[in-house]
Amino acid sequence: MMEGYIVLRQKYKNQTILKMSKKIIWVGIISIMLGSLIYIFKTKKSEGINPIQTTESTNTPIVKNDTPNNLLQNNSNQTPSKEPVSSKSSAKQAVFQAGIGAVDITLPYNRSAKKDSKTATSQKIHDKLYAKALVLDDGSTKIAMIVADNQGIPGWIIDEAKTKIERETGIPIENIMISSTHTHSGIYAGSPVNTNKSFDNYQNLLVRKLAESAKSAFNNLKPAQIAWGSFNEPRYVHNRRWYTKTANSNPFGLMDSVTTNPGYTNQKNLIKPAGPTDPEVSFIALKSSDGKPMAIFANYSVHYIGVPSTDISADYYGEFGKVLANKFGVNNLTDFIGIMSNGTSGDINSLDYGAPKESIQHYSKINKVANDLADNLIKKYNSLEFQSWVPLKSVNKKISIKLRGPSTVMRRNMGNAQKRSSKSNNAKEKQQRYYAVRVGAMEKNYPQSPQINLQVFKIGDLAIGAIPFEVFAETGLKIKKLSPFKDYFTIGLANGQWGYLPTPNQYKKGGYETWLTVSRFNENTSEIISENIINSLNSLK
Repeated sequence: MMEGYIVLRQKYKNQTILKMSKKIIWVGIISIMLGSLIYIFKTKKSEGINPIQTTESTNTPIVKNDTPNNLLQNNSNQTPSKEPVSSKSSAKQAVFQAGIGAVDITLPYNRSAKKDSKTATSQKIHDKLYAKALVLDDGSTKIAMIVADNQGIPGWIIDEAKTKIERETGIPIENIMISSTHTHSGIYAGSPVNTNKSFDNYQNLLVRKLAESAKSAFNNLKPAQIAWGSFNEPRYVHNRRWYTKTANSNPFGLMDSVTTNPGYTNQKNLIKPAGPTDPEVSFIALKSSDGKPMAIFANYSVHYIGVPSTDISADYYGEFGKVLANKFGVNNLTDFIGIMSNGTSGDINSLDYGAPKESIQHYSKINKVANDLADNLIKKYNSLEFQSWVPLKSVNKKISIKLRGPSTVMRRNMGNAQKRSSKSNNAKEKQQRYYAVRVGAMEKNYPQSPQINLQVFKIGDLAIGAIPFEVFAETGLKIKKLSPFKDYFTIGLANGQWGYLPTPNQYKKGGYETWLTVSRFNENTSEIISENIINSLNSLK
């Protein structure tokens, strides 16, 4: 009996030990699995990846929940673009991409090349006009930069194009920049304010073509390498505003100490230029992952070169792109694109009125300028260190700035001018009446405090400002000096065209660029804009 009890007890003990052993084994297995999961989670987290979410392809546009209505309305508010968690982790994960696009925007019919009737209607297409686009993608943020061969595109047309681009590509509106080259042999798109509350045929065409260029660049995104650089070319930048020994009357019955584009016939009356120049040529260079040149986006502060008034031409901006392509051995706009943007050239042109008159002009000079710039750029290009990834950021502001009106004396003089016979052929009287009518139209149709769009891009350690004015060189140099970025340039006539932007000091001197309706805002506007651009630059550093 006792022996049976002992056997049963031993059997029960063995079964208990077996069960405990199984439990221990299972606990061990579960512990190992949990440990592995914890290790994976920590590893992914340290690399900036959420292991719970699925990763998106770099070809998929990342759309931000920002709309035009979100654009902020004062100096203290701004809309920054989204950024990766960290530059180092993003560089490991993301692939930097670039895309290019070019669309013909040459009119198939005649249209006045400028806004006033004094300019002949263009009859000959010497070379085509283009909207050229560059889209960059760091894997988290996309930006688009479009430059059109146009004298000046107002903000209300640009806003329509940006809305279309965002809808078709997902690139947020605040990450899109559209500027004009300011070729005077291009097409005038319209006044800064849409007084007709509608779009004409050309304006509708321009909206479609601008969007088409950006969409083409977006669809052509591919892995790329990027670099940037600059060099000086002082031979083609001269201040066009000159102090004169005799005072100069303006259309408002006042006297100016400065005259614009004085010509070569009365050089003895000239004293000296009234302002500085900026000879720097800045550029962004892109090449494909296999090392082939892909795009150059350049910036130079010269107004334009000039062609016969009856010609349609992209001026030196277009020739620069063609020359670069030839020097790089590319003959189409799908593999390589050369873009020249207008810098701070409001008071700068290519003519030195203190020197003997040049014998070379029009297309011969355009070709020379384009070749000289391209040759110098390629020398610099060959020594650049390209990067396979850089972070992208943007800041977009909208600020309200007051228009200025005529003084009491100016208003009285304009009233007297309008009383005179409209049949008079006196050139001075015709000019006075012309500007009196312009001032009246501005006061009737323009808001008292229009909204001005200011934009800044950060591309790696390079920064770019976009200002919707014909900016003076003095302002561009000031922003460069105060910028926290060593490499910086300003694109003028970007995201709109509000006319000239003289500095307060230049307003005191007078001259064409300061005349009311040619410049529309209070005399401290350049200071307000500079401060806002610099604040945006500091926020990105």
